[in-house]
Amino acid sequence: MSAPSLYNLILNASNGEHDMSSMRLVIVGGSAASTTTTHRILDFFPNADLCSAYGATESGIPAVLYPEDQRRKEMCAGVPPLGVELKILDDDGVECAPNQVGTIYSRGWHTGVEYYKNPAATAAAFRGEFHTVEDMGYLDEDGYLFITDRRKNMILSSGINVFPTEIENVLVSHPDVVEAAVIGIPDETWGELVCAFVVLRAGVDANSSSLDAHCRERLARYKVPRRYEFVPDLPRTHAGKLAHRELRAPFWADRSAQS
Repeated sequence: MSAPSLYNLILNASNGEHDMSSMRLVIVGGSAASTTTTHRILDFFPNADLCSAYGATESGIPAVLYPEDQRRKEMCAGVPPLGVELKILDDDGVECAPNQVGTIYSRGWHTGVEYYKNPAATAAAFRGEFHTVEDMGYLDEDGYLFITDRRKNMILSSGINVFPTEIENVLVSHPDVVEAAVIGIPDETWGELVCAFVVLRAGVDANSSSLDAHCRERLARYKVPRRYEFVPDLPRTHAGKLAHRELRAPFWADRSAQS
């Protein structure tokens, strides 16, 4: 079991000569794997079952995508395992209809009961026995969970919600891109603009025009990045997740200093 970032390192380092036939189970956790990464893992470990686990320290694992659904339900977090319930609630606490994006809440035997010596955080995170880490998503008609993004990562551009994960998945589907992270940067006219940090494959020259054309074919116009930053690597947390906060900090710090 590991985060998608480690699997990408393994896949990118392989020359195709390694025998992976003895692998029986591969688990992805820590952050969501793109469709491209998922398919590469499935191809690289041909005899292994792949499970994707969605969760957090305080909520346990509210959803699992099992092997039989990996290709059938792309970019899906899965279904709640035994003993877990999921709800999608709007800002008023009303349960959302299928395919309607809201805040993800869960409860189960492994859900925490409070934040230690922090009643304010506990009150903000719980609605009764249901807990949230403020991830946004929806349940489809079959009860499968799809995560759009964390609320704190959401970009608000000209009054429209833009979810970075969707754009990141499009960027990494470009053959020259290894990894990508998308953030909102301040803009006086639109509030925030979409900015993409991109790690390219070795030997590839930076070409924002190619990425821009790739995105325009697959995304609504307002979701296409207005700025591309080409970097050798991306900051990560200790758990291997993309550290969007570190990427955002210089842009918003500069704005605060000017105000």
